[in-house]
Order: sequence, then structure tokens, then C-alpha cells
Amino acid sequence: MKMKLINWIQLMLLVALISLGVFAALHDSSKIEECSKEIKGLIVDKTKRKNRGYYIKYRYHVGKQEFYSSESLDSDIEVSMLNVGDSLSIYISCEDPAVSEHKPL
Repeated sequence: MKMKLINWIQLMLLVALISLGVFAALHDSSKIEECSKEIKGLIVDKTKRKNRGYYIKYRYHVGKQEFYSSESLDSDIEVSMLNVGDSLSIYISCEDPAVSEHKPL
């Protein structure tokens, strides 16, 4: 009985964490949709994650602050065309410059 209670609590915590992650992603996306500006960033890493595809990590500057973000690459074109050291266009939120997404090719 005690083990079932622990498993139930673990399951609820997992569901809560997943829900929080989905909410945070949707909230960040809405910030960019409401008001954004386009700037240039630099790709600093490109990795392939098993069963998840390719991801890039990019760096950008707003004023004197430096930010990093990472995103998955959605198309084979992006995978073949975007490499470490390449410049790319990104959108940053007017409200929070730490929120960004790359402009699709």
C-alpha cells in the first residue's frame, strides 16, 4: 500500500512538471507573437540527440548583455544549411530579451 502511494505521488509530480514546461513554452511563444524584433545571432553548437533530432545553440547580444538559447531544427533544409559559426536571424521579445526563437529558413 505504501509503495502504491509513493508511485502515485511520483506520477503526479511528473505530470505537474510536464504541464509546467508546456505552459512556460506557450507563454514564451506568446511573448514573441505580441511584440518582437529581429536581430542576428551566432550558432555556437549543433548536436544530434538520439530519437529527438538536431538542435542548435545560438548566442546573441542585446545592449551589453549576452544571451544563449537552443532550439530544435524542424526541417532537413535547416539541418543541412545551419552550422556552427553561421549567423542566423532570430526574433527576441520586446518585453524580455531572454526569450527568443530563430527565424525559420
